[in-house]
Amino acid sequence: MQERSIMWKYIREEVECLPTLWEYAHLEEVAKELAAKQIDKVYYVASGSSLNVAKVVHSWMEKYWNCEVVCLAPLEFKQRQ
Repeated sequence: MQERSIMWKYIREEVECLPTLWEYAHLEEVAKELAAKQIDKVYYVASGSSLNVAKVVHSWMEKYWNCEVVCLAPLEFKQRQ
C-alpha cells in the first residue's frame, strides 16, 4: 500500500532512531555545563523534524536543565531580534 505522505515513513523511523539519539545526547553533561556557566535561557532554532523534537522535549529540558528553553523556527527567531 502506498503512503499518502513520506512523513508516515519518517514517523515510523523515529521509533528506531530516538533510543540511539537519547543514548548519545550527553544530557547530564549539558546540565552541568549550563549550571556552571549560570545560563538561564537556551534557544533552539530549528525547522521541520528538528523543531518538532525540540518542542516535544521542551518541558523536560526546562525541568532537568533548570533554565528557560525557547523553541523557534528561523523566521520567528529573526523577528525577535
